[in-house]
Parts: sequence; structure tokens; C-alpha cells
Amino acid sequence: MAPLVRLRLGNQFDDQSDLIALPCDTNGKVTASVEEKLRRYSMPAPKGPFAHGKVVYLPYQGKEHRARFVAFAASVSGTSPTTHDVIGTIGNSLGEFTNRNRSVLRVSAPLFGTGAGQLPAVIAYKALSESFRSSASPDAVLTISVLRRDELESLQSAFVIDKGPKGSTDAIRPEDAMISPSVETAIGRLPSGEEISSAQLAREIFKLHPEYAGGRGASISLQDTISRKTAESWIKEVKTLFDLSASRKQPEGSSSFAGEVPKK
Repeated sequence: MAPLVRLRLGNQFDDQSDLIALPCDTNGKVTASVEEKLRRYSMPAPKGPFAHGKVVYLPYQGKEHRARFVAFAASVSGTSPTTHDVIGTIGNSLGEFTNRNRSVLRVSAPLFGTGAGQLPAVIAYKALSESFRSSASPDAVLTISVLRRDELESLQSAFVIDKGPKGSTDAIRPEDAMISPSVETAIGRLPSGEEISSAQLAREIFKLHPEYAGGRGASISLQDTISRKTAESWIKEVKTLFDLSASRKQPEGSSSFAGEVPKK
């Protein structure tokens, strides 16, 4: 066997893993969305400073998540750019950890470096996947979660079309791209029909992810009245999920979503 790298569209916390890897900067600071997850799942917080590309591993025994470890990767620095080599260092560390801890086989990570690090998705994926494969246990699996459909499509294009046969170890297969379970749940709550109100879907998704919608996600109700501007901004926040999910409710050839937003 050889280490496997998979790509999924959705929130990495929806996937069960043995090790959850999260981004931070070289001072140990995390984004607001990561901070919310740390509180929600009672996870330990990183304590910097760290070298750029350093990964720190902490034991974790969460009630809501079966991961045994949480890792913080210093993928962002205020003094130096995030590069292919920085992400490669992170991937090597994650892979080596699966060799040192043979009970850790499933590793969950975001696409490090593509946010504040401003690294193109294709470069970040190549660095992370290749370095993990070169250092990981043969039966280890790295699942990389991305939140934007355009990133997913650019990666599929770069590594399936340009990298040769579908079975290549560098290929991202379409069947390896998964819809987040929370999005599946949100879709299941909506009434069946050929068209879905994207505002309704947005609210259902936000209820499952309180870190969205400016931290108001958990309090949003389908009975709420919100402004058109607010609804449009929320819809934009999760728009990449709508197109992927539309086929579950619509016949082939129909439009993606009704695109409705409630009026005041």
C-alpha cells in the first residue's frame, strides 16, 4: 500500500479522523473560525512563537470528535511569505507523525497557505500531498478539506488533466471529492422540489455551523426576517456549496437554485 491523499469539499470537522491539523501563525494566533472550533470542541490552543512551517502536536480527547491528537501548523508568518517549501515542511511533519504513532492513520487538514498565506491552491496542494506521501505510513490517509468549489475544480483540472492517467498517485479523482455531511443534513431538511431557495439552504447550513454568518449561525431560524443585503452576503459565503448540492434535488438540465432572498 501507499499513503493516500483525498480531497473533499466542506468543513474538515465534519469528517472523523485520528489527527486534526489546523493552521496558525508563527505567534500561535488562529483565525476567528478556528478559535470558535477550539471552544466548541474543547480543544487545546497553540502557544507560540513557532518557526514558519513548524507543526506542534497536542493530545486531545474530545467527546464530540474521535480525534486523538490536534496539530497546529504555523503556515502563516508576518515577516516572510508562505512558500511551497513551507507547506512541504508541514506535510512532511504530518506524514512522519503517522510513522511515529501507528494508531494515527486518518489525518484531516485544510489546504494550508491558501488563505492569509496567499499561496495558489495548486501549489499548496502539490506541496502538501507530495510531502505527506513521501513521509507517511503506507496505510495513512490525508484528507484535505477545501471550502470553495472553484479551488476544487482547479485542483481536479491540474492534477487529473495535466498529470496523466486517472490512476496516477498524483491524480485527484472526482469520486474522492465529498460533500460535507453537514451540508447533506441541511439539504435533507429542505422541502423536496425542483428548486430550492438558496436563502433557506444558507440558513440551514448556518444553523449547523455557528461560526458562519458573523457568529450568528446557530441562532438563525427559517422564520427570521433578514435584509436582502444580509441574505445576499450570507449566500455568497456558502455559494460554492450550492452548485455542488443542487443535483440532489433537481432534474438534469434545470437551473441550479432559485436564488431567492427574503425581503424585509
